[in-house]
Amino acid sequence: MLRKFLEQYGAFTIILIICWFSQYSLAQTTQNKILFKNIGREEGLPRVPIYSVAQDSVGYMWIASVNGLNRYDGRNFKVYPLDINSSTDDLINDQKIYCDREGNLWSAIGNSPVYKYNKSLDSFIPVPNLSQSKSILQSKSKDLYFGTAGRGIFKIDARSKDTIQLINGEFPRQVFKLTENNTNVYA
Repeated sequence: MLRKFLEQYGAFTIILIICWFSQYSLAQTTQNKILFKNIGREEGLPRVPIYSVAQDSVGYMWIASVNGLNRYDGRNFKVYPLDINSSTDDLINDQKIYCDREGNLWSAIGNSPVYKYNKSLDSFIPVPNLSQSKSILQSKSKDLYFGTAGRGIFKIDARSKDTIQLINGEFPRQVFKLTENNTNVYA
């Protein structure tokens, strides 16, 4: 049967069919590939190592490094140095960046205050009475929770914008992770 097909259509046709299928197969596999772009000092990143990364609602990449926060727009970096209370490596290495559902950007570094990015001022403003945050979570009700080192758990109420201490620093000692199920927030 193959001999009859070859005599009628020729080997050239079979080669074309094989090429067509292989190109179609190759196109399918390349569509599913994820592209990565390495960004380092050569691209303008002021200092490495990197401790935390987040993307905001506008599309900027925010990168926490030794020198503070770095905003990357796809081409250039802008550095936002933050006032850090302690210069010990352990505290500087403990940096978190969090983007909430309203597009607000939050930063927590070691024992320093929690900072909130003010878009109109293009700067980070310290949040009063909130420091030493180890974890940040926004609940489905849009309240923000902050787990701290030795100060307990705090909540910024979505409606009133008040900062409330939910659990004092006695228990749990340090809150490194906050999570939520349907109705509850857990530390």
